[in-house]
Amino acid sequence: MHSTAKYGYEQRFTMQHLGTDIMAPLGTPVVAVENGIAWATIDPKGGNVVYLEGDSGVRYYYAHLASWTPLLVVTADPKVEVSAGDELGYVGNTGNAATTATHLHFQMRRGSLVIDPFDDLIKSDPHRRGTRGASVIPAAALLLAILWFASSSRSN
Repeated sequence: MHSTAKYGYEQRFTMQHLGTDIMAPLGTPVVAVENGIAWATIDPKGGNVVYLEGDSGVRYYYAHLASWTPLLVVTADPKVEVSAGDELGYVGNTGNAATTATHLHFQMRRGSLVIDPFDDLIKSDPHRRGTRGASVIPAAALLLAILWFASSSRSN
C-alpha cells in the first residue's frame, strides 16, 4: 500500500457516516485520547479497528487501521488498560475504505448518543486543517497533536 494522503479532516457527520475522517499517511501512529480500556477487532466496515472505553465514559472507535500496536495483539487478555498517548495502531485504509486514501475514521459515543467530533477537533487544531461540512471532547487534542507531530517529524 502506498499513500499520498495529506493531514487534514472534513466534517461529514451524517446518519450514514457517524464520525470524522482524519486524513494521514499510511502508518501514522494513532493514540489513545484518554485513559481507559482498549481492544482490537475486525469488522466489515471499519476493517482493523480499536475500541477505547475511556475513563470519562466516552467510547471511541478508531477504524481503517493498517495494523494494531503490539500492545493490543500480544496479550492474553483482549482488553488492555491504556493511558492517554499510548499508541493503539497505525493509519491505513482497511474495511470499506480499501479504495480510498489512508485515513483514521474517528467516532465517539456516550451511551447511545453519537458525538460529532468535528468542532472539538477544529478547536484543538493549531493548523486549522479541517473543512466544515454537513462534538469530540478536549481529549481529541492529544490525538491531533500526535498526528501533527508525526507529520512534522516526517518532513525533516
